[in-house]
Amino acid sequence: MGHLNFSWEAPTTKEDGSGLTSPLTYNLYEDGVKIVGDIAATNFSLTMEGKEYKTYSYTATAVDTVTGLVSRHSPALEVAYLPPKPPAGLQGSFSS
Repeated sequence: MGHLNFSWEAPTTKEDGSGLTSPLTYNLYEDGVKIVGDIAATNFSLTMEGKEYKTYSYTATAVDTVTGLVSRHSPALEVAYLPPKPPAGLQGSFSS
């Protein structure tokens, strides 16, 4: 079982460039679906237990805790969660 560790920079301005004064929380999305909300820090660790082996796309949004307004999604982070290749050259012999 592995962990996927995320971190990001907190925005300091609104879309119009004006200063941001409200506290923020963050949402984390996997393949477009919100999987975690109300993250208070600018980092998060996701357990990969039970995940199928494939490439996942992750994004984050910021939430203004006073107004409830949600930012646009961050640029996507593509993560390939893949197992190692199987062993090669397996041989055996039968003896009686």
